[in-house]
Amino acid sequence: MRKKFVAFILFVLFIFSSFLYAKSKAIVLNIDDCIINPVVYEYIHQGLKKASLEEASIIIIKLDTPGGLLESTRKIVKEILNSKIPVVVFVYPQGARAASAGVFITISAHISCMSPSTTIGAAHPVMMNNSWGNVDEELRKKIINDTLSWVESIAKKRSRNINWVKKAVEKSVSIDEEEALKLKVIDLIAKDIPQLLEKLDGRRVKIDDLKYATLHTKDMQIIEFNMNLRQKILNALVNPQIAYILMLLGFFGLLYEVTHPGFGFPGIFGIVSLILSFYAFQILPVNYAGVALIVLGLVLLVVELLTPTFGIFTLGAGICLVLGSLMLFNQK
Repeated sequence: MRKKFVAFILFVLFIFSSFLYAKSKAIVLNIDDCIINPVVYEYIHQGLKKASLEEASIIIIKLDTPGGLLESTRKIVKEILNSKIPVVVFVYPQGARAASAGVFITISAHISCMSPSTTIGAAHPVMMNNSWGNVDEELRKKIINDTLSWVESIAKKRSRNINWVKKAVEKSVSIDEEEALKLKVIDLIAKDIPQLLEKLDGRRVKIDDLKYATLHTKDMQIIEFNMNLRQKILNALVNPQIAYILMLLGFFGLLYEVTHPGFGFPGIFGIVSLILSFYAFQILPVNYAGVALIVLGLVLLVVELLTPTFGIFTLGAGICLVLGSLMLFNQK
């Protein structure tokens, strides 16, 4: 009887120790040179849900972005602020940047970190065509003030430098990782994930007003959570070069269909390509004067095919296509 009791106690201690010494988990998401858009929001939302199901100790978001849509950014920030699992935003790798929308995402994290030779800043909101266009001055001020109020509330919650984040919105200032750490815009500098985990070990993190957590990241299990195939395809479509090529292929496909009898593959391919390019144009900072010039150039090519003008329309089409291509996307 005594032997059975001792064996039972040993078994219970073994089970308890296995739970006690089980490796904690870190879910790692990767935003690699992506424009912040609805697809990226969906990916981060799924990543946070994955972390909850895996009972992960922390979520690490590797971030490299030139910016993106404010609406998608707001949704991502909302997810991070309400996360019960500590979120670490890591501007990575070297040479990466957290520009525009990336500023809001970085400062909203429980812990913000940057790798060497990275930058953060330039968060002034702009319209999709890089111009306020017909938006009157009063509405423009409302948009700016609303963004300033929002970013100030994020900075207060995470105890970050309010003056700097407001300057990033108002004056589009940018700084490197050393300056960001000095100004208390971020919490840490690390060259890679292993060094980041080393610096996080034992760190106390405020989850909400009533809850704190101490991180134990030594020998932590890393679980990479990547975009699925559908998300990768949709995210690739918002690449400016791909969107431009799709638009040209779409017009040329329809042009071929118009100049040849019947309706077949070129017409279907052209319509699909145009729809995909228009999907990208809803997200990219498109200059619609550039789009208009490209469309005009393609129309002139059609006219050249239908009427003998000895190359006059071809020359005009070439000029329109070149100028339109240069103006199509804002490169900032």
